[in-house]
Amino acid sequence: MAELPADATIDDALSDTNGQLVRTDELGFMFTRRSHYFSEPGKMNTPVDACGDVGAASIPLLINLACELNTAVNVVLASSGGVHEGQKEPAKRAVILLEVATHGA
Repeated sequence: MAELPADATIDDALSDTNGQLVRTDELGFMFTRRSHYFSEPGKMNTPVDACGDVGAASIPLLINLACELNTAVNVVLASSGGVHEGQKEPAKRAVILLEVATHGA
């Protein structure tokens, strides 16, 4: 996200955050450091609350949901694993910025 133009605005954020403290902290730090990019800083869609943890399917699921939000620019945030989950390697993270053609546009 550091490479976004200074005047970029993100309308919605979607995440596979599932309540783990470390991942929640990461999102909090990201919103704090990058709040100027968001039209509503701190607004987060977490579909895992409704469907449970879907594992590797979370990224395609979140991309599909982002396309259905009817907002122009969405960001999808996902991560997995890491030393906080007993693994030896750091967590893997993905940030995907989607510019969506809004319905009726």
